[in-house]
Amino acid sequence: MPSPKDSKVWFITGISRGFGREITSAALEQGDFVIGTTRNGKSDLSPAADRLRVLALDVTRPQDVATVVNEAWQIRGRIDVVVNNAGFGMLGAVEEVDEQQAHEVMDANFFGTLSVIKAVLPHLRAQGSGHILNLSSAGGIVAVPGYALYNASKFAVEGLSESLAGELKPLGIRVTIVEPGYFRTGFLSGGSLRRAGGAIDAYASTAGKTREIADERDGRQAGDPALAAKAIVAVTRAENPPLRLILGRDAVDRVRGKLAQVRQDLETWESTSLSTGYPSAASGPAAKSGAFRIAGELPVYRLGFGTMRLTGPGIWGDPPDRAEAIAVLRRAVDLGINFFDTADSYGPYVAEDLIREALYPYPAGLVIATKAGLLRTYASDKAWVPLGRPEYLRQECEMSLRRCGRSVRAAARPAEGRQDPLRRAVRGQRVAD
Repeated sequence: MPSPKDSKVWFITGISRGFGREITSAALEQGDFVIGTTRNGKSDLSPAADRLRVLALDVTRPQDVATVVNEAWQIRGRIDVVVNNAGFGMLGAVEEVDEQQAHEVMDANFFGTLSVIKAVLPHLRAQGSGHILNLSSAGGIVAVPGYALYNASKFAVEGLSESLAGELKPLGIRVTIVEPGYFRTGFLSGGSLRRAGGAIDAYASTAGKTREIADERDGRQAGDPALAAKAIVAVTRAENPPLRLILGRDAVDRVRGKLAQVRQDLETWESTSLSTGYPSAASGPAAKSGAFRIAGELPVYRLGFGTMRLTGPGIWGDPPDRAEAIAVLRRAVDLGINFFDTADSYGPYVAEDLIREALYPYPAGLVIATKAGLLRTYASDKAWVPLGRPEYLRQECEMSLRRCGRSVRAAARPAEGRQDPLRRAVRGQRVAD
């Protein structure tokens, strides 16, 4: 238990049940002081040696939020942690949820959170510290049929929180989005989960199936809310708390699946995505006139520079210092250059090392000509595939890959502990296909 000077003052909305109740209990067990809110201002939680105060608050009444937050502030003269937990779920297909229900779930889950944040920020700015925890959900990242309005409310919380984190970081105030999966909090029953009125038969296999799963899963969720609450409390004492705290194996799996889907869409449609800009120097007639193809599939244009410019003397003049060389490489990528020929450089810096330090993990579509042959990024666990033989290294240094063929994919970050494939290639070792 922390000493009195290390204890924190919490402001938690919606402590009557679910995560709000569990987080309150966990914070009290840590010896912290909790100011919690319920709709009626009552709670059956133990007062824990007068370290719990309960105030009445309906977060959907913005005119009351500022008053209650000010009252909470005056109790201890500070608030260290703000937990926006109050809210509820909405189950039903988009067409099944009526407009009033849609407004109600947004009012509670999003606008209630927004009202509390706006009311507490002047106090947190004045004290120059604080930690805001916004309860989202795995459903704030991954939407499923039947939870559209609930998903929408949590997606809104995610966007608000991500932007807010950037605004508050220079002020010493931190933001964490909590994204739990399925926990035995009572969320799937009682007042925590509201349901649309009339079910439409056309959605029986989608939203209807989700209803069935919710009923089957109620009370059998794998997640322990008490352990989740302890994890949340621990985050508030971390030196570098995360922007997102994903809780539960099911949530981790769902988020990973979403990231894989986004990456697949990005890679499949990358050429379309990149074709929508105004013509630039790297994609205009001059670039196309000097184009040829590597391995029969990669269009390459004579518009870049080999890293010999950065590493050796001779015709290019004296090389810049290492920091300047790295800055130039990063700027080259910003300008659309993604073909780098390391050449046979004998200057004070090794080109391959420069590329790694400046660009690792390597951007999508990057092609590097090394002493072991051309390599390109590729979407697989192997991360890299060879494109050609060492004789390709004799091609001009003045090249960049502006548009990649559809078969070119983004690089997956090499697995933990795996040696950087570029370094292996430089040493003449085989690059796995």
